[in-house]
Amino acid sequence: VEPFRADRITARLDGLGSVSPADCAEIHTDVRLEQASVVQELLSRVRGADAEAEGIRERLVAWDRSMTADSTDAYLYAEFRTQLVLGVASTDVLAPLRGPHGFPAVFQPWFVPEPRLATALTSVVANTAGIGIDIEAVAVAALDAVVARIGTFGSTPTWGSVHRLAPIHGFDLVGASPQHPDLFAILRPTPLPLAGDAECVFANAAAVGTHLCITGAAARYVWDLADRGASRWIGPLGVSGDPRSDHFQDQAPRWGAGELIEVEPRTAYEHTLAARARARACRPAAVSSTQISSAAASTHGWDSWPAGRSCSTTCWCRPCSTSSPPSRCRASS
Repeated sequence: VEPFRADRITARLDGLGSVSPADCAEIHTDVRLEQASVVQELLSRVRGADAEAEGIRERLVAWDRSMTADSTDAYLYAEFRTQLVLGVASTDVLAPLRGPHGFPAVFQPWFVPEPRLATALTSVVANTAGIGIDIEAVAVAALDAVVARIGTFGSTPTWGSVHRLAPIHGFDLVGASPQHPDLFAILRPTPLPLAGDAECVFANAAAVGTHLCITGAAARYVWDLADRGASRWIGPLGVSGDPRSDHFQDQAPRWGAGELIEVEPRTAYEHTLAARARARACRPAAVSSTQISSAAASTHGWDSWPAGRSCSTTCWCRPCSTSSPPSRCRASS
């Protein structure tokens, strides 16, 4: 995997004299796609078969590589990438990759060649000639396919109109989704429009063919070691996996916009736990699970509740942030 995101983050940080939590949060939303340079270089070597295809080629060569949600050029790039990858995958030399793999259905996403080719786009463009694939001819055909695809829309879509939140669920991985369509429909979050792409810092990956965002950041956070109250955090959906809960996807709009949520400062209850932990540290004693939990809370300020209680994950939920001990996390009940 090439370090596009790491290099972009480094470049952004190098441009700052000092770094604040707000600066880091803003870097999270960077949508410049440096991986696209290999496609622009490829397109500079070919010409479109007709005026429409050539117009798309010229737009992509001049594009600023920004995967913003309102950009039609970003859509053109993503559609061209899809058609290029589909063209390479359909060649006879790669036909064995489309055969059965012999592994359980849960591993199927790792054996679909198109996403793997899209991830390795730089190597694909550079090395396909070595296995007998004319990548320039595939690129010319891909331009024609983009023209045809736009014709089905009537006009060029924006990136956000097709790049929408559609995360993979466990049902997808075991092939159960088509067998339970009504339940699966309930478990799907709202398909929010998204900026970014797999190799942007704002890493909202696009599925080859549909452009839906099936994978993205499981969490984004900025932690201020000097002032926990200045720290920020966000998850893609919510703290509850139950679609009936108000907290099933209440963080999704802010996550999709690249925003972060303030981390709660320590409560009086947490300070009490910290004092107790310090007192116990002054005298040797057998260590119980309760003491370990209290010590963890005093160190990190987060409470972990065992599975089977109302909150089954390690979380810090606003409804629990009171001056009295939390009876249990109500956010996911």
